Amino acid sequence: MPEFKAEMAAKIVDLIYRQTGYHTIACDRGGVIIADSTNTCLGVRYDGARTMLNSAADDYGVTFVTAD
Repeated sequence: MPEFKAEMAAKIVDLIYRQTGYHTIACDRGGVIIADSTNTCLGVRYDGARTMLNSAADDYGVTFVTAD
């Protein structure tokens, strides 16, 4: 599976935000956020992404409690 460079990932999340109004992140294979439309979470490991990338999970539920 090819991996996006951070610069390309930033362009993609910014495009998604501009077109939809939904904030978006992109993570590397380890679940570390490499692009963030709010520019507030760069470098943070996101366990949901890590779970999805390392398993057969199609989705990952996030609640207010687990979001922190």
